[in-house]
Amino acid sequence: MNKLIYQSIGVASIALTPLFTSQVFAVELVTNGGFESGVTSSWTWSSTGSYGPSPRAYGSARTGSIAYQAYSNDATGYGSQDLTILGNSYTLKLGILTVPGSGIVVYDDISAILSGSTVTLSGYALRTDARSTASVKLGDFSTEVLSLSGAGYNSFSFSYSFAPSAASTLTSIQSASYGIASQFAGFAMSTNYANLNTYDCGLFDQDGGCFSVGGRYSDVNGNNNTDSSSSALVAVGGYKLNNHFRVAGFIDQQAN
Repeated sequence: MNKLIYQSIGVASIALTPLFTSQVFAVELVTNGGFESGVTSSWTWSSTGSYGPSPRAYGSARTGSIAYQAYSNDATGYGSQDLTILGNSYTLKLGILTVPGSGIVVYDDISAILSGSTVTLSGYALRTDARSTASVKLGDFSTEVLSLSGAGYNSFSFSYSFAPSAASTLTSIQSASYGIASQFAGFAMSTNYANLNTYDCGLFDQDGGCFSVGGRYSDVNGNNNTDSSSSALVAVGGYKLNNHFRVAGFIDQQAN
């Protein structure tokens, strides 16, 4: 009697969760942006004009208990703080432009958030006279004059990209390629790679031996002033085993 044996094979479904995920972290760059540690803590104030703006604690803060009030008479000034963005230093300026007799500008809750390669600068400002103006400037980017209206705080927000430009990326690639070319030129010269397959014996005596002494001059042409050259004394020796096989070796001693 024949028996049929069946074997059942099951396939399990397994869901795989990636071990690593890409995350972009947001980092606050401004220190004492709410001025709660004092209006001069972490901030430097300067001005030009008849009277310099005097930083003062402003009682009607948007949040907390302190805001920055800059009072000046017919003067242009700013408060500044250096921010470190992707390893480089950029100056953040809070600008003040006032008119004679009425020069009060107030700032509060200043923030600069770095996310990836983008910085979002935001905050609040008010003025007590329509003739006075306020502005913000980050690094070499253009000055942004704030649009302020009414007697209360006005919010502002600007985004700045610190991603490398196509031109700077191309420059970096070219610089790296020149460095690599220089390294390869030095490697080719020091290892004598170009001559490894050319040092050989082509003529043997009756005993199957070959020996020669000569000189070598090598010139490697590279980019971006990476040319190099060298001179050497060369000794080549070999032995012919039969009509099909031979062994050989060489000594290459650089003279410069």
